Amino acid sequence: MTDIFAITEYKGRLLSFLIEDGKVADIDVYEDESFVGNIYVAVVTNIVEGIGAVFADISKDVTVYVDLGEFSKSPKKGELITVQIVKDSYMKKKAVATTILSVTTPYAVISTDRRVGVSKKIESEEKRNALKECFKRALGEKKYGGIIRTSAGKLSESELSDELNKGITELEGIIHQSGYSKAHSCIYKVESAVYNSVLDLKSKRDLKVVTDIKEVYDELIPLDNVSLYTDDNMSLLSFYNLNTLMERLLGKRAYLKSGGFLVIERTEALYAIDVNSGKDIRASEREDFILKVNLEAAVEVCRQLRLRNLTGMIIVDFISMKDRNHNEQLINCLKYELSKDRVPATYVDMTGLGLVEITRKKLKKSLQEALS
Repeated sequence: MTDIFAITEYKGRLLSFLIEDGKVADIDVYEDESFVGNIYVAVVTNIVEGIGAVFADISKDVTVYVDLGEFSKSPKKGELITVQIVKDSYMKKKAVATTILSVTTPYAVISTDRRVGVSKKIESEEKRNALKECFKRALGEKKYGGIIRTSAGKLSESELSDELNKGITELEGIIHQSGYSKAHSCIYKVESAVYNSVLDLKSKRDLKVVTDIKEVYDELIPLDNVSLYTDDNMSLLSFYNLNTLMERLLGKRAYLKSGGFLVIERTEALYAIDVNSGKDIRASEREDFILKVNLEAAVEVCRQLRLRNLTGMIIVDFISMKDRNHNEQLINCLKYELSKDRVPATYVDMTGLGLVEITRKKLKKSLQEALS
């Protein structure tokens, strides 16, 4: 089935919605200006050995942090270094950069880090080994490395080799250009975050892209199956019923088909999610019904983590179950749903009180933070 990728504005911010089987599975909020992926010739302005930090200016107004441990010898003030941005600035924290340079293609990441890897989502060990050997042959004597992406699994060896050679050539060109570029030069600029999102998704699935923003449509039109939504009588948000979804996501509750609901609250240290059955249950029906509600809640909890982009430590208080097998079913369901997340998310444990501990890596602001 074709998935829908809807791109529109909500409260003045650019958002995308990935819709699978008629239901929103993922939401992205795009920053006004992101430097992530861009490569600059930066000027070292300070070295703080106590915290292992190098600070360098990529422009007159923007200073980035680089880990001192990346340098074989400590750089000097005023020295030019080539860096790639890996994380945008956030509140009072400076943007983070690395001296390990990389370019991303639809099928691989080519990097100056010499390690060679293959996406773990390619489960066949034989296929993984074949892809890794193909990568090594393409690299030859070049001191590069990188990662073969999941989408490469559908290519023939010759097709993959051609794609890898394109990426290697591009990275070589960037490194060569950095040798004679002036301070503060941007020598590699990635496509917009929206363009890269679409490109990445199209390499993995059958995707239809629709947007009501002409500028976005013009940028994406070189890609297949992109359409401009122009209905003046109904907004794109209304067409896919996204307004209602957003209002709920910015609230504390999420509802289950069984009549139960989740209450999602943030504390200083973590997110707490409480599962409620929503109704009284007769004793004779209690255990089976609670298992049904908990399994439904496990699926919805993982969906809410993705949609709201909740990260850090998450504690889920499922409805207590006495049957050990039922608890095992719940944990297995939770692990499976977490494995679908493109952000690293891990089931940690179930405590003696029946509280489930989950961790999810922070890569971006939560939906609430991004829209505030």
